[in-house]
Amino acid sequence: MRRAASMALLLVAMLGVVSGCGGDEPESDQYGPANREAFLAACTDSDVDGVLVRDICECTYGRLVESVGLAELNDIEEALRLDTLAPLPDVVADHVAECVVAEADL
Repeated sequence: MRRAASMALLLVAMLGVVSGCGGDEPESDQYGPANREAFLAACTDSDVDGVLVRDICECTYGRLVESVGLAELNDIEEALRLDTLAPLPDVVADHVAECVVAEADL
């Protein structure tokens, strides 16, 4: 449970980095290499087990790319920035939880 809470906090930080990495086209709804690099850099910058965290972050990023447009992810990030106590939206929390279970072999 503690690891899941840590992942949720990391995700909030990651969303901020991802939303700031739109490149030259801020209106673009396409993820790019800079988004992936920023997401993984923010996600894995922690004191938690590096290999497991990296695997969870890669899994989460992949699932977000497949299911959430960049514009929607930016909206989620903005909402979380405005209300830091708000729970993660279900789509994000579900992906994090699925990846924790999958990557930690729970």
